[in-house]
Amino acid sequence: MIRRTNLGHKSEQVWLVGILLLTGHASAQDSFLANWQALHSAQPAAVSFVIAAARSDYYLGEPIPMQLSFTSTRPNEYRAETRLQDRVGRQNGTEEFLVDPVALTEDPLRGLPGETGGMGGISGGDIRLSDTPFAFEKLLNDWVRFRKPGTYRIAILSRRVAPVTNPMRVELVSNVITLNIAPAPAAWVKDQIAQADKILDAPTDPSEETRQRRLRAGQTLRYLDSPDAAVELARHLGPGTDVDSWSLNLGVLGSPYRKQLLPLLEARLVAPDQPVWDRYLDTLAQLSELASFGGPMRPFPPDAALQGAWRVESGHREAFREGKRKEYVARLIASLPAKQPEARAVSSNTLIESASRNGGDTALTPSMAGLLIADFPNLPERMQINLLESRWDIIRSPAMLPALREIYERTREPRPSPALADLAVRRIFDLAPAEGRQIILSQIAQPGSRLTLATLQLLPDRSLPELNDKL
Repeated sequence: MIRRTNLGHKSEQVWLVGILLLTGHASAQDSFLANWQALHSAQPAAVSFVIAAARSDYYLGEPIPMQLSFTSTRPNEYRAETRLQDRVGRQNGTEEFLVDPVALTEDPLRGLPGETGGMGGISGGDIRLSDTPFAFEKLLNDWVRFRKPGTYRIAILSRRVAPVTNPMRVELVSNVITLNIAPAPAAWVKDQIAQADKILDAPTDPSEETRQRRLRAGQTLRYLDSPDAAVELARHLGPGTDVDSWSLNLGVLGSPYRKQLLPLLEARLVAPDQPVWDRYLDTLAQLSELASFGGPMRPFPPDAALQGAWRVESGHREAFREGKRKEYVARLIASLPAKQPEARAVSSNTLIESASRNGGDTALTPSMAGLLIADFPNLPERMQINLLESRWDIIRSPAMLPALREIYERTREPRPSPALADLAVRRIFDLAPAEGRQIILSQIAQPGSRLTLATLQLLPDRSLPELNDKL
């Protein structure tokens, strides 16, 4: 049978779908073909869904990009959803991967935070299907991990298409392709790791091209079935605020080498050069749980007699994670004096955020705030903006004035963004009104002020006679 659920287009859940041998009278191959034929015969004849891989032979752990293509012989009668990713990166529920033999594969995110995907994602809206293909790429490795070399059969079940006049999406099954997965040579694995490291170690910039390169490099390390690749994956963990950074954190949690990675991440937690984000603490606590309990939770059992034990285990795991997180927070606090300025600044900010969001020890906030004020220039700009905008009550102190002045007056590169410079003037005006007033007056007198209108209007004066000549 095919393991399926009634997901529909609203569901966030995806299942790694496999073909199981039910009786001794039919082979798994026969069952796979029979079930594929049943799906294919039920779909609209006017719509075609075809998949292809660049080749049929791959190494174990090698990225396998697959091209998905949709066409219709009746133009404008069918539409297709164009969203390709969610915040986790793999957009669950829209496509399912049918695999044979299923016993030699697994969903790399089964039981992990990314298994059910994430809401959102970029979409250009629906597109009308015609004889011109609507095509895009998906990485098979995001859904399917081959545990052993061998020959595998792959098809995809899609719920991306619906009639123009009907909101209900139809199920379309692709053609079947065959992949031969061979053992990966040690030299090839070493070269793949080196290439990924070169990209991830290089300076970053906000361009989409750079983000995509980093995403692909992280995926390379995620998919390789190698303890050395897992170590490099852990070494490059980021804050987890976008898909490429999320990919690295999920790769650590889904790694077959969790027990080897745990002491490495624990050592990096207190390393002088390691900035620690909230996502790092979460990933470390979750990794500790997975290593200690032997892997992810089993799916919730349909048998009522087993559900009580499942809930007990779930409770034990949650308590374990919370305890480990508190332990790691304590270790991080003890390591702050030895951390380098940038790493200390990011880690102090994390501890303040963690205390307010996760029920931590808020009594530590004043001491953390003192460290944060001293290290404020070493913070990434987005953290500086967040603190000045949303956490000003925590760091509001005359000791902030030198950093605020430096932001406003800075002419060297990298120059502060307009948003950061504007916030700096607002906070100068709050701490030193006379000084802030002079800055705002000087900006009003300029033909093109770099401050927002809201900041320029902070002055309470009904008139500004000192600007009469200028204006």
